[in-house]
Parts: sequence; structure tokens; C-alpha cells
Amino acid sequence: VGYGFPVLKRLSNRFINFTFSKLYAELFAEAGAVGNFSRLKDIDFNTDGFLTDVGGELRLQLFTFYRIPMFAFFQVAHPLNRDRVAEEVGPIDKWRYYFGFGL
Repeated sequence: VGYGFPVLKRLSNRFINFTFSKLYAELFAEAGAVGNFSRLKDIDFNTDGFLTDVGGELRLQLFTFYRIPMFAFFQVAHPLNRDRVAEEVGPIDKWRYYFGFGL
């Protein structure tokens, strides 16, 4: 679940051959589980095994010199059930940081 909103609707800054266009923010909450099952009937849909986190993201829309649309993002996430996971795989980070750049 996420809620996105514009921070800056118009930017006209340039760096090398990149033109920055818009800046968006998003607040989100996630829940999910990962598994490896050989048969569909072996899947356990018990929600006790779900991992959850909350966080935020800044996404920058930009264009190259030849008007190819691109984006860059920076994301921060905070796992909510760190203690349950720590028992199985050891302690995990209190905050997780992600960044990316793509087409």
C-alpha cells in the first residue's frame, strides 16, 4: 500500500546531459512472504510468516539530452518485525536504504 504525491511539479535544472523534470514522494507499507514450493498445494498462506515494513521514497523524473525518459529514486524502509527474523537468520538492519537509476 502506498500514497504518492508530487513535491516539485516543475524543475528545470540540468547536470551534464540530464534535465531534471519532476520530484515525487511516496509513503508505503509492505507485507509479504517468499517461499520455494514444488507443488501448489504445499503453499501455507498463514500470515504469521509475513515480513512487514514501512518507509518512504523520493523519485526524480529526468530526461537525457535526446529526450529519453528516465528516473532515479532513493528509498528508506524500516522492518517492523525484526525480532522474529533475527531468531532465524541473525540480526537485521533497523533501517534499509535503496537507490536506483533506470529507464
